[in-house]
Amino acid sequence: MGGGGGGGGISATDMSKLQQAADERLKAIASNSTHILFACEVVDRGSLDRHLAGSTVFKKDRIAVVDGNNPNSANALIASSTFLVLFTDAAADTRFLDAIVDKTLANRMGGVHAKAQAKSTIPSKVTAYRWRSIIWGDLEKMFQ
Repeated sequence: MGGGGGGGGISATDMSKLQQAADERLKAIASNSTHILFACEVVDRGSLDRHLAGSTVFKKDRIAVVDGNNPNSANALIASSTFLVLFTDAAADTRFLDAIVDKTLANRMGGVHAKAQAKSTIPSKVTAYRWRSIIWGDLEKMFQ
């Protein structure tokens, strides 16, 4: 006696609607954020600094940056921030960023992963917790 199987899962249309709703929620959280913490691995610090310097969206008085050279300052920066952006460019090892994700979740703060280029590494915790991973240009659009 076979059991009656339910539907075949989520349709492409429904998935698109879910993705759109998630994107709108993330944009709302981001646009209401008053202090954004950018975190990166040491190898990506120069690239992140260049991206921030060239940005007209992220103002210096609204952001803080932490990298693997200063892991002890991360706790205080997380506590004083309202949104986290993990940044990768050339890093292959993202242990520092994975640790930041855990601390961020403990503080119930939202976040997103921004890639300098499409082939940049996605930290394992970003994938595990299903955080959004986007390219830098889309990140700037999200905060406009």
